[in-house]
Amino acid sequence: MTILSVTPKSKTRYEIRTAEGESFMLGTRDLVDFGISKESPEEPVTVPEAVETEIRNMLRSRALMKCGDLLKSQDYTEARLREKLKDAGFPASIIALCVGEMKKAHYIDDFRYAESMFRTHLADRSVLKIRTDLSARGVRKETIDAAFEAVQEAAGGEEAVAEAELQKAVMFLSKKGYRYDPEDYAGQQKASAALYRKGFSQDVIREAVRRSGDADMV
Repeated sequence: MTILSVTPKSKTRYEIRTAEGESFMLGTRDLVDFGISKESPEEPVTVPEAVETEIRNMLRSRALMKCGDLLKSQDYTEARLREKLKDAGFPASIIALCVGEMKKAHYIDDFRYAESMFRTHLADRSVLKIRTDLSARGVRKETIDAAFEAVQEAAGGEEAVAEAELQKAVMFLSKKGYRYDPEDYAGQQKASAALYRKGFSQDVIREAVRRSGDADMV
């Protein structure tokens, strides 16, 4: 490890940048323990291999503790956990190592996370909204698809889930006081826009607006 710069980020924390392309945070006490100056070196400084090993072991230990603190209160996707560790000042190599350990121990599992999201929110969110939320959390499309298929099968199949989705949309319009009127084009547009903002697909929107005048659907 070759240190290129030491930059103070607070009274007690310093960002270390290396020639290997990594950066990480150390505390004032860490600098003392590892014999690193608080001042940026005028020339690159090579850290002895034994000291580098100590630094990496310490960072790994702290990163694992951070993972434990995060995961004890809620589930995280792999991408979100990586972001949290990066924000905490850990280098990419340590993040990859610790995330790998979390996956191996099944403390994080994107398929399980996505499956849980679908099971929990199919009753109150559109499928498209759940998919969008999962994608925003860094879950891969193929993982989302697999999780949805598993939940869909458990819920009675594609038709059952599609019908439940339609019922949600119709109930939403009913709560808003909307009733379908074929002559009220402006009202149809307003209802469609409201469903679109809730994340329903165009197919569901069209059918829900049409069925919202059917007393059997409300």
